[in-house]
Amino acid sequence: MAKTVLAALFGWTTILFGGCAERSVSPPATPEGRITTALQEVLSRNDAAFAIIEHSQSGKFVQFAGSKREPLLLDLPAEALTPEEWERAERLFSSLGGTRTESGFQLETGRDAGGAARIALRVFREVYLLPEDVELSANVDS
Repeated sequence: MAKTVLAALFGWTTILFGGCAERSVSPPATPEGRITTALQEVLSRNDAAFAIIEHSQSGKFVQFAGSKREPLLLDLPAEALTPEEWERAERLFSSLGGTRTESGFQLETGRDAGGAARIALRVFREVYLLPEDVELSANVDS
């Protein structure tokens, strides 16, 4: 579902459905470290790449797009949100200078993978109300 949203948002249908494989980014051991590593990988790509950060037990996720030439863009699709989460996302993204779109919320986070990882963790804590020590996966396209 998240890939479809990115494809619709960024016109990446050929990248996403052209036989590309996903791979999971493993250690470092902390959620922030794993997310930072995944986002650094996105920023190292010549072509558009994306990362999906997910809490597998709940299916809650955030996604990032970027490349060597493009800064990281955090995308939180509306279809992933309950009405209560939508309200919390609206407050958070507004406080961070993000934008609300028809399809959800977006925030350009620049090229600081660590800072973007901390923002992603805030989404999980402040929008999804998941605990700080929650286990998250970080998947990067390839």
